[in-house]
Amino acid sequence: MVYELGSSTGVLSSKLARRHAATRARFVGIEKVAEMIAQAQLECGDLPNLGFVQDDINLHPYERADLFVSFCTIQFVPPYLRQTLFDRLYQSLNWGRALLIYEKVRAPDARFQDYMTSLYVDFKLERGYSPDEIVSKARSLKRVQEPFSTRGYLDLFKRAGFVDGS
Repeated sequence: MVYELGSSTGVLSSKLARRHAATRARFVGIEKVAEMIAQAQLECGDLPNLGFVQDDINLHPYERADLFVSFCTIQFVPPYLRQTLFDRLYQSLNWGRALLIYEKVRAPDARFQDYMTSLYVDFKLERGYSPDEIVSKARSLKRVQEPFSTRGYLDLFKRAGFVDGS
């Protein structure tokens, strides 16, 4: 069993399911937003080894799994719930299996965070975004997105019981 946490429209789940279609692996995308599930089923409904479930990743009753993947999802989980989520995921994994996350991260200190933010704004401006668009996007994410530093995520892994990798 392979789970994608926060599967959105199913792009990653469908790529994994297509890549491993010849195996017995089953893929499940978990997504909280009904419209995203509907779009995922519309785009990926032809894959027999892939299904989608509308649920909260913090509450879902996970079966034993070989892999959990999360692409820019954990940063939207309230910080006070993250350790419990990592603990549950670790406990749901078969021995020797993995949790892979890809997340935005904060810099290790305020000075580097300011530098990284400045580089990011420059990057957006170079790609044609207006200052108003950049500020509006930052404000819209202010109360819902809370990235940790790399060290913060590694600490979550360690406290949950993960020992290999980084």
